[in-house]
Amino acid sequence: MPADRTGTYGRESGIAALQTEVVPVLHGIDVSSHQTDFDTDEVDFVFIKATEGRSYVNPKLDGQVKRAKDAGCVVGFYHFLWPGNAKAQAEYFVSHTPEKTGDLLAADWEQTGDGTWASSEDKDRFIHEVKRLRPHYRVLLYCNRAYWRTHDTSSYAGDGLWIADYVTPGKPRVEAPWRIHQYTDRPLDKNVADFDSKQAMRDWAEA
Repeated sequence: MPADRTGTYGRESGIAALQTEVVPVLHGIDVSSHQTDFDTDEVDFVFIKATEGRSYVNPKLDGQVKRAKDAGCVVGFYHFLWPGNAKAQAEYFVSHTPEKTGDLLAADWEQTGDGTWASSEDKDRFIHEVKRLRPHYRVLLYCNRAYWRTHDTSSYAGDGLWIADYVTPGKPRVEAPWRIHQYTDRPLDKNVADFDSKQAMRDWAEA
C-alpha cells in the first residue's frame, strides 16, 4: 500500500496524535502477492491482501496465511477498494477470505492504478456491508493521512483506523484515535499497533 496514504472518529487537523504518550509494542507488516517470502521474525501481526475490486484474488493468499499463522502472528485480510459497487465488493471480499475467529478485516482506501478512488460514501458502504456479512469480526479502515484529511467526509472507520503516515512509529499526525500506524514502506510496509500485547490484540479481535 502506498505512502502518505473509522466507530466514528474526529477529523484530522494537522496536530500530533492524541496517542503520542502511548508507545505501541506490537510490530507488524502488510503484504500482497509481491511479498511471497516475507520474514516473520519479531513480527506480531500480518495483514494480507485478499482481494481487489470484483475480479482479483491474491494467488499467493493461502501460502501467505499459512506462513503467518505458523509463526503465531495475528492475521488480518484487506480488500483494495475501487469506486462504486461497494456492496458487491464487500460480498466478493468476504467470499474469498478465510473465516476464522480472531482474524481481522480491513478496507484499503487509496488511489487506484488508473488514478481514481472510491468515494467516502463507497468506503462507508463497504465497511458496513462487511460488518453485516461478518458480524463477529473487527473491520478496520486503512488510508493515508492525506485521504483522512481531504477525502473522508464521515469520520467513519468501522472498528478502528489504520493510518499511514511516514513519521516516527506510533506517532501519526492525526487527532483521531487509531489502532494501527503504518510508518514506512521500506523495504516493505511496516506497522505498529496500539495494543499492550499480542494476546490483547487477539482478545480485541475476538470481542
